[in-house]
Amino acid sequence: MRGIAVRRNISLKKYGTFRIGGRASFFVSVKTEEELLLALEFAGKNSLKIFILGRGSNVLFADEGFAGLVIKIDLRGLRFFEGPNKVLAEVQAGEDWDNFVKKTVDKNYWGLENLSYIPGTVGAAPIQNIGSYGVEVGDLIKEVHAINIKNLKKKIFSKKKCRFSYRHSFFKTAAGADFVITDIVFSLKKTEKANLSYRDLEDFFAGKDRASVKALDVRKALKIIRGAKFPDLKKFGTAGSFFRNPVVSVKKFKILKSKYPDLPEFYEAKGCKLSLAFILDRVCGLRGYKLKNAGLYKNQPLVFVNFGGAEARDILNLGKKVRKKVFEKTGVEIFAEVTFVG
Repeated sequence: MRGIAVRRNISLKKYGTFRIGGRASFFVSVKTEEELLLALEFAGKNSLKIFILGRGSNVLFADEGFAGLVIKIDLRGLRFFEGPNKVLAEVQAGEDWDNFVKKTVDKNYWGLENLSYIPGTVGAAPIQNIGSYGVEVGDLIKEVHAINIKNLKKKIFSKKKCRFSYRHSFFKTAAGADFVITDIVFSLKKTEKANLSYRDLEDFFAGKDRASVKALDVRKALKIIRGAKFPDLKKFGTAGSFFRNPVVSVKKFKILKSKYPDLPEFYEAKGCKLSLAFILDRVCGLRGYKLKNAGLYKNQPLVFVNFGGAEARDILNLGKKVRKKVFEKTGVEIFAEVTFVG
């Protein structure tokens, strides 16, 4: 097609960090908004379903593949605008998330350091409101720019219109699925105190003057902490945490706490967030559990791993068994964080 190279019958295995999946009927990489518009026009004219792909670090492709057009977002670009106390960062959706975080930390800007070493692209971050070690990306976003798939017009979403909540945003709703994120504006600070509220960071910096902890110190700490918990993407296929930590009522939490006194507590406005990793390990005894070539990672049971040769159906069956076990033991429903595409 004019201006873009649409390919046919492309294997999706190498485009997802799970290293699983069949073939896409059509596949195209876009590097500019103009190319994105052409790709959307192509899908419209041919009545094709669309899937927007970043790095594929939070998706599980079906064994049967995807009967439609996969559009890989490769838009690149980053600009900083400094004010007296704050910094605005305008970032294109195809930029690597952790490379972006590293650049902000290297410039001594505060805000994103706790979100270090999360695989993926910048454009994927607001969709599920990625969070880690006490920080959610929605807290740092000023606005999101996106193109409407139906009318091909660009729209700017304020933080309020993004409707961020725990691992959720407007872009995960049916209405939000009509938009393709092209760039994001982040609001960062020049001075701030380190957020060490998460237990792993608290323990890491125990005995150290918290006021002296820099953003770079937090990033260095997370390299060690995450390195001990998460599998090496070069060795295993994984999409990180497969399930979201469930949020329950305070009453339900107290019942569980009475049965499992060591259960960590994270109180929120809507109740109490449970540590699913604790439940999988200490309550269900599932640490290291395997089903065929898929299993729960030995160092972090919340992480599902393809040990080599696993298929999407193996991961899905593993998920069903884990959900059933958790409900039997706790009465709590858990939901996938990873998106199934097929």
